[in-house]
Amino acid sequence: MAATSFTCTAWWSGGDASVRVRLEGFDDADKIAYVIRTQKTFWEIDQLEYVAMVGPRGGIYMDVGSNIGNHAVFFGLFCADHVVAIEPNPSLHSILRRNVDLNGLGERTTIVPVGISDREGTGTMALRDEHDGNIGASHIVAGAATATGEAVTLRRLDDLVAELTPSLPASPITFLKIDVEGMEMGVLRSATALLRDHRPQIFIELITAEALADASSLLGEFGYVSVAALGTPPSHHFIVPGRHTLGENKWHGGSHHAHAVYTVQEQLAAVAPADAVVIVADLNEGGFGDTIAGRGRLPFTEKEGNYFGPPIDDTHAIGELTRLRASGATHFALLWPAFWFFNTYPRFEQHLRQAHRCLIENASAIVFELR
Repeated sequence: MAATSFTCTAWWSGGDASVRVRLEGFDDADKIAYVIRTQKTFWEIDQLEYVAMVGPRGGIYMDVGSNIGNHAVFFGLFCADHVVAIEPNPSLHSILRRNVDLNGLGERTTIVPVGISDREGTGTMALRDEHDGNIGASHIVAGAATATGEAVTLRRLDDLVAELTPSLPASPITFLKIDVEGMEMGVLRSATALLRDHRPQIFIELITAEALADASSLLGEFGYVSVAALGTPPSHHFIVPGRHTLGENKWHGGSHHAHAVYTVQEQLAAVAPADAVVIVADLNEGGFGDTIAGRGRLPFTEKEGNYFGPPIDDTHAIGELTRLRASGATHFALLWPAFWFFNTYPRFEQHLRQAHRCLIENASAIVFELR
């Protein structure tokens, strides 16, 4: 599939300069690629912003389970001096390399095409039927390759780090991200020297309560405690108190959702007059009442003043917009929970862009003045 281009601003650093990002997905139907394409931002942007705000600045970031390089590219652009991107799936290696190169990070990224386990050997990539359409849910089955899966080389992380060290910058390993679909304990057991010698902050996806308990027990032997959990399934942030200092959480309201709501209202207030009436397409997830940024609010779609679900099709969407505009609406705001509208209703997007002036277009909102 073609790469998606979007901008990302490191607002948490106090700057307003936007960085142009380009990311290619596995295919158009893949879940990660779909979110990147329709929302024009990184996959799991909430977790990435959190790491950028409170995690370590500089050093080497290790991304175990790099997939298409979504996290590795973000880390390279905003957090790390150097990134080690480790991805076992042969189907993703060329895409991972292209994404690194598309964003000018080739010299600051080391790509390693292996899986990580506490036992060296071989395995096979597999994807359960219920995860069809989400290449990120692929997992490794230990043992020789089969006719239905691609072969994967398994390495211990400590051995890999020792092998890579002469070619890496002379910097500490400051951050370890792990997303390996059930092989977390194998990764941790293979990294005891890394945990002992570098004590990186750790961000690890742990799907079950049992997995969290097992990981907490092992990491506790090295002084780690969990300080946060984000996402579904959750990724847990582990630090060593007294050794790691967390940066300031700069989200207004303390969460990505609360910050997005705050940002949208601040931006809308800057472009819409106080007497504006705004049609808000957000699947009713923004938590707004009858007003947004002090302006009148109409849900989209609407029936008798209440939210009535997403449009049935392009014709329905255009008809609802026309009806609400005739009743006094002055602006239309498409917010991040509903960015998929433009992918699902392309004629509706065409109608908006041809007939009305776009005032705001960023990772949180697309706002049109309904002239």
